[in-house]
Amino acid sequence: MRWEVTRRHPSYLVFWNAQPPKSLEGPEDLKKTLIENLASIKQVALGAIGVSEKTIDPAIEFNDLGDVGIEAEWLSGVVHPVSMRGLASLLVSNLPKDSLQKIGMAILEAGLDDELGKEPRKIQSLAKIASYDHPDLNSFPLKSIVSINPNASGRKVQPEIASLLKKWKKEHQLPEKRDRSNSEQSCIEVWDLREGWRNGVYSPSLELRFQEIATKLEIPLTTAHARYKRAFEMVSGHTYSVSNWFALVGPIKTSRYVNAKALGGLSRNLVEKTTRDVPSSRLGRIQDSDNGFIELNSIAAREDHSVWDSLNDLEELFSAGKNNAQICTALNVKPTKECLQALDALRERLQDGALDE
Repeated sequence: MRWEVTRRHPSYLVFWNAQPPKSLEGPEDLKKTLIENLASIKQVALGAIGVSEKTIDPAIEFNDLGDVGIEAEWLSGVVHPVSMRGLASLLVSNLPKDSLQKIGMAILEAGLDDELGKEPRKIQSLAKIASYDHPDLNSFPLKSIVSINPNASGRKVQPEIASLLKKWKKEHQLPEKRDRSNSEQSCIEVWDLREGWRNGVYSPSLELRFQEIATKLEIPLTTAHARYKRAFEMVSGHTYSVSNWFALVGPIKTSRYVNAKALGGLSRNLVEKTTRDVPSSRLGRIQDSDNGFIELNSIAAREDHSVWDSLNDLEELFSAGKNNAQICTALNVKPTKECLQALDALRERLQDGALDE
């Protein structure tokens, strides 16, 4: 389920395979900086949703993950490998400064070139670490990390692990959880039908209204609403609301609904720049990507006004019950065919997304 919700998150879809434009123009140092910045943005964006290592195509099904070098057992959330980055983070998080300095110097020296006639640098550093008389180095990290001997009998390992698990739950006052994978899968099923998810992408042409979903799955409408809200929490980590949906999924849906010509009409010039309090329910914003976002944001800045501001304005105007003509007047844009189609698509999506609020 971790894989299922991660691959459906807009941040993952945008950044999992984000690459710099093929034709970068300008000085080499500037191009290098742009590439480094993109890599940094990708790392931060994916890190915010818990992805720090290898990224793979969101179209790949869970049962096929083994074909791309991912062990399915690691994705359950029950057991998880500890990366070298994770081990380094544990050291930094749990050791005091004096111990960190000594360990850091030993690691630094291990990275130096070996000297002729002397033991390899790594051997020297390992010997130093073994000789350090620091009680902190003999302590155990706060995380529940253990080493399992693969040569041991499974009949011995299982009861010992079960005993440790029981002990950790008691220490941290953690209740025993039931396996909810079946119910969670039914929530994802509703999400996919409502958002038009298929083969690793969101397709507006595949979206169904909630009443259609209820009929298709033979469930009450209220059940369809409840499952969708639960799926939204699973994917986003936030409680469902129209504003949260608009912030999370709105940009990626907008980039599919309309083209640059239509969005150009929705990006208006302001006579006077005003500021607006941002609701606490707003999620983190994705500012750029490929697969539609570059096009969406290529016309973003006009008089220091971005598409994000236009999307916020649209949400408020929709909520106020304004029609297309009133919205175009309020935004000071021309009511072109493309613009009106974009407004109709977004209005229908937001209104049906209101559920029972």
